[in-house]
Amino acid sequence: MIDQIMHYWINRDSDVIRRRHMEQLFSLSNIPNERFRAVTPETLPNITIDKRYQSSNNIIEIAVIASHLHAIYKAYYNGYDHVVILEDDISSNYIYDLNMITRSAPRGWKILQLHTHNTSLIDRYASLHFQLAIHWHNFDPNSWSSGAYLINREGMKQVLDALDVTERLGERSFNLSNVHYFNKIVSDFVIFNSAPTYTCTLQLFTSIASLDIVVMRKGNDNRKQRRIQAEKLIQAYQMKAEEHYNTLKKSHITREIPFPFAIHKLSTDVVNLRFNSA
Repeated sequence: MIDQIMHYWINRDSDVIRRRHMEQLFSLSNIPNERFRAVTPETLPNITIDKRYQSSNNIIEIAVIASHLHAIYKAYYNGYDHVVILEDDISSNYIYDLNMITRSAPRGWKILQLHTHNTSLIDRYASLHFQLAIHWHNFDPNSWSSGAYLINREGMKQVLDALDVTERLGERSFNLSNVHYFNKIVSDFVIFNSAPTYTCTLQLFTSIASLDIVVMRKGNDNRKQRRIQAEKLIQAYQMKAEEHYNTLKKSHITREIPFPFAIHKLSTDVVNLRFNSA
């Protein structure tokens, strides 16, 4: 989580265990936050989609996109300069410093993606981080995940304008007719292609995918295993980063310890929390 700024976390009413996870995460961190009730297929707003892509898109994914756009809309009209938007399977053991992050970000950034579960990119970006001290990379459409990102006020407006997000008589609508990726409309591509976006080369957030996707949900086993592999990889690189930056601290080379942009590490290993349904 990022210190001193609002975090919206998107959660469906039916996802009780995920809600408990987020509540416990924020109770440990004392970070400003608000639950954002997710849009569901039953509560979708008015959406314009190119007819060519209607049959190839999952209505659940459209609901996910709607949830993110509604959260961005709310943040903008609540007057926030920055907001972190999270999905409810995201976690972190660290509190990050907003000024450290924004000072390091490329000039003109509007959105900073803080998590991906593409293992190839996780490896490649980690090499950039450790070998070349590069913190940010232009958004790649294969950098899957809208699970955690920081968006500034200019970015909020660009996204809302690009997708024609409007509200009339209490009803919101938006236009996805010009946004698609290989005939599909997915939340990360829709949002991150609407404003200048960069991905952190060392993932600042992880996911409870290793618990939630396997135990709580049915689905493709290969997809589950890829997500588990990605999260284990992220955690391994975070441990490497702690060791790396602690070594640099002893040499008085950097103050960014125990992790890039981190000002505090939570005493509880949040990533490995376990929940029961009671």
